[in-house]
Parts: sequence; C-alpha cells; structure tokens
Amino acid sequence: MQNPHKISGLMIVLSLALAGCQTDGDDELVASNITGGAPAVPGIAPIVVEKPKYPSLQQLNRDIQADPSAPSRYNSRGLHYKRWNQLTNARRDFDKAISLVPNYFQAYRNRGDVYQKQRKFDLALKDYNKAISLNPQYGDAFHSRALTHSKIGNNEPALSDFNKAIKLKPADFQIYHNLAVLLSRQGQFKNAQVNEEKAITLNPNYALAHNGLGVALARNGNFPKSITSFSNAIKLQPKWALAYLNRGKAYEGNRRYDLAIADYNQALVINPAYEVARKNRSRAETKLTLLNERVPVSNDVVPDIYEPTKL
Repeated sequence: MQNPHKISGLMIVLSLALAGCQTDGDDELVASNITGGAPAVPGIAPIVVEKPKYPSLQQLNRDIQADPSAPSRYNSRGLHYKRWNQLTNARRDFDKAISLVPNYFQAYRNRGDVYQKQRKFDLALKDYNKAISLNPQYGDAFHSRALTHSKIGNNEPALSDFNKAIKLKPADFQIYHNLAVLLSRQGQFKNAQVNEEKAITLNPNYALAHNGLGVALARNGNFPKSITSFSNAIKLQPKWALAYLNRGKAYEGNRRYDLAIADYNQALVINPAYEVARKNRSRAETKLTLLNERVPVSNDVVPDIYEPTKL
C-alpha cells in the first residue's frame, strides 16, 4: 500500500506547479554579505520589511520526527542548513525531499543553490533546468540559473534568464540589481543604470543598488551623481568598506583628492587589510601633493570603479 503522505505531498507539489507558486522556495539568493536593519536614506520613505521568523533547528528536527514522510519538512530544514552554510546537510535534506516527491520543483531549485555555492555549476544548472521543466513559471529558478550562467561566463543565457525572471517576478528588486551587475561587467553602463534605478524604486533602502548605481554613473563619467549614490549606500551600510572605496575613486575622478583620501582612510579603518584602499590612498596623496604644488595632474585615466557586488 502506498504511503498516504507521499501521495498527498505529490498532489500538493503538482498543484503548486500548476499555480506557479513558490511556497517552499528560498527567495533570499542575492550575491552579497550585506545585511539588513540599516536606517533609511534621508529623504526617502522607508520600506518596512519584517525579518522572516525562521524556525529553529530543534523545531525543524521535531517536525521531521513527528512526520518523517513529509517532504516539505526536509526542504525547510535544508533551507536552514543552507542559510548557515552547512551545505552537505542541506543537500542531504533536499535529496530526501526529492526522493519523497520527485516533482518537488522548489527542492530542485534549492539544491541547485547548494551546488552553486559549492561551485558545482554543472549540477546546479541541471537542477535549475529540472525545476523549470516542472514549473515554467518559477521565476526564482530562472533567477538562480541566471546567476550561475553569470558565474561561468555564459552571458547570453544569463541575460535571457534574468529577463525571464523579471517578467515572472517584476517586483523583485534583487533581480534588477543582479542584472545590472552583469550589464556593468559587459560595459553596458546605461542599461545597468536603468536597472539599478528600477531596483531602488522598488526598494529605496537597498544599499547594493545605490552602490551599483554609483558604479554605472561613474563609469559614464558622471562623478557628482555617482558620489551621491555611493553616499546613499554608505548611509544605509556605514560599515561597508567597498562603498567608501568606490566613493573615494569617484572623488578622484572629480579631482577632490582630499575627500578621496578621507574615504580610503575610512575603508582602511573598517578593513585594515584592504590593500587596494591603501594603494589608492597613496595615489591620491601623490596627486594632492602635485595639485598643491601647482603641478599639472593628469586625470586622463579614470581610476577603476569596482563592481557593485560579486555575482
């Protein structure tokens, strides 16, 4: 006799696939170590987003002990392990969820994210492909697959998947930002700017997008506006050394070497091992000395502005 939990679990997942829901999926995938809880940028109405209240590992274990045939409970515990970077345990739970319900498309996407973190990109793509084949309306799987393509240099498939993800999840500000990162890498700074602005419209308190917008503006030579964007990122994340580094480079591009030095110093306060900031500070100090001595300072080569974030 078939296990009733397996039958009911399969029906639930199939119904979700037809509806395009992502109940058990993990929507947290964004390539950054930036955390929430920062103050809003002055002049921008704050968006109040409650932090998700995840169950403890003890509770998740109790849930599984109470019903070891429920696939969603293994998926939930797998997400817990993934959040804490316990990837082997996470993959084991996603494997179990899939063994109980072979059409569990969220579990395929989540396991793909584990493979992506482990840099097993072929396996990640295989799982994302499976999730999408089971549910072609699964925007999160397109987003995850786009990120994986980006990591291995498959730019055209990445662009295609980002655009599909946006069509399916037009209110997901993280997708616009990650697309902008890829566009910046390709030198499409105007398009990157448009996507960062869209991300900021959806979430004005998203520091990554403010920093990314600053990158796009600086790459286009608009240093005054880029400085404003980097400043907004810093207001949201005051301990973000990269944002100070980027603003310092923008100040250099605007010939404000004194302010550039101050930002490099602050980046080094936050991260004393930040050798790029140390090197840039030395360069800016030399330029400031030359400027004070009324020696012409060449600014033909604009200092490189770092990427908004790593995909």
